[in-house]
Amino acid sequence: MTGVINYWLGAKDMFQNDTFYWLDDTTLDDGFTNWDPAEPHDGDEDGIVLHTSDWQWVNIKLDGQYNFLCEHDLGRIGKLL
Repeated sequence: MTGVINYWLGAKDMFQNDTFYWLDDTTLDDGFTNWDPAEPHDGDEDGIVLHTSDWQWVNIKLDGQYNFLCEHDLGRIGKLL
């Protein structure tokens, strides 16, 4: 997978295995998900990254530095411009 960039999506399951929460404490059950068919799987992988090779989500061990994506209210951007 040469050239694949992983983006951390801001979700974690550090408190209960396979129950992922966004940084605002809402669960992934409250909205869109795009898991790779083999994911998520049990273990010590507590974060979620987006693989740019197939645009699917994979759970990973949070032990390094990752690129990240942020959510932003587009309605507010128009007011700033």
